[in-house]
Amino acid sequence: MGLLSKKIEAAHIVTHTEQLQRVAEQYIKAKAKATPERLEILEAGCGREWWMDLEGVDYRLTGVDLDAEALAARKHDVQDLDVAIVGDLCTIELARDRYDVIFNAYVLEHLKDADAALANFTEWLKPDGLMILLFPDRDSVYGFLTRFTPHWVHVLYLRYLSPWKNKDAGKPGFGPYKTFHESVVSKQGIEAFCKKNGLLIEAEYGSNAYIAQSSPLKAALMKAIVSLTYVLSLGRLEPSYNNLFYVIKKPNRTLETNVETNVEAASERNATVSEVTAALSV
Repeated sequence: MGLLSKKIEAAHIVTHTEQLQRVAEQYIKAKAKATPERLEILEAGCGREWWMDLEGVDYRLTGVDLDAEALAARKHDVQDLDVAIVGDLCTIELARDRYDVIFNAYVLEHLKDADAALANFTEWLKPDGLMILLFPDRDSVYGFLTRFTPHWVHVLYLRYLSPWKNKDAGKPGFGPYKTFHESVVSKQGIEAFCKKNGLLIEAEYGSNAYIAQSSPLKAALMKAIVSLTYVLSLGRLEPSYNNLFYVIKKPNRTLETNVETNVEAASERNATVSEVTAALSV
């Protein structure tokens, strides 16, 4: 299935991050059932924790992160990585066609060259592999405000206003990290990248959990800010969600080529049989 739409349907805009987690888990578990060997998963930008529940799935988890302190904490506190690599997703070299699943959450917006990272993900994925992405849409109201506010505002938001506030925000080994929000980190950008690289969008969701999971007072304040910003943008910014979630498939081009070759060969054989039959009937 390939999706390419201008607007995300209301039914695909969720209010809790856990809903996206369940969707990701379902796709990974289905992939595991269809894969005879142990599943190879890469968490690209793994940070301090892994929020998937993959009980019953036989998998090997590799984590890559540029933040050595966060990665060290992950190895020491969570101890769920089979392989831990300190590296830049834009430049690190990993094996081609290596992973069945690549999971990347809240990372693309922090990369100077998100296109390069996505190109790497595509190369590292096995044919029929899944790329699961979660990121703030740069063209949403939330994304716009993130791009045009200083970093210290992001730190204060995460410490005091976010539904997932963290008193350690901004300290070494903790987010938020500097935001670049390249043009590909958007609905139109991801769709264009997939089209250019022959990838299939299997699932697409939006999330407004930053409002839905806030206290009533904070939610009312954020809704007012979103509404005002949306009006001032003359409707160019997306107000109904801030985060985008994608499940993207890398097609098995070798299999497709073989099928096409077989079809062409069959057509040629049929044409030959017809010619021979016609000649014999003369």
